Amino acid sequence: MLFKVTYLRTFVSGLVKSSGPIAAIYVVDPNPDIAKVLLILAWVFVWEIGGQNIPADWNDTVEDKRVNAKTIPLQLGTQTAGLIVLLTLGLTVTISLFLPLASPLTLGWLYRLASAAAGAFLLLKPGYDLYRQQAEGRMAAKLFDNASFYPMAQLVIITVFVLYNAII
Repeated sequence: MLFKVTYLRTFVSGLVKSSGPIAAIYVVDPNPDIAKVLLILAWVFVWEIGGQNIPADWNDTVEDKRVNAKTIPLQLGTQTAGLIVLLTLGLTVTISLFLPLASPLTLGWLYRLASAAAGAFLLLKPGYDLYRQQAEGRMAAKLFDNASFYPMAQLVIITVFVLYNAII
């Protein structure tokens, strides 16, 4: 319903997408450290906005114009949408560097380097390309696709480090 009312529905989408990982935390630990919960919430929230929500809306601008949808690319323009994408993806990668604080394992600089590389390759590069070219559709879809692999890349990275710590 908010689709035709306001582009601020993006925040609702970010909170909805963040609720899954937060629920998972509470399943494992019924009384988690709230700072760690907020760290995960912020990380998923900004990833959803910059890597999923805005790129999906950007990709659908032709259809959204036809139905008078209120999306960030249509309401604020692609220049501003591109800046928001870069800001939120930059925050995503930055926050990911603090994720080891939420882990019971000691994850050092090598983990942070791998996480930053995944973010640079899957988020920042395609986000910058979209911003720079202000392209319709195709580049936004590429960012969305790459950003969709980002959580899996993070899972692979953390799995490697968990296995490595188990062996040592």
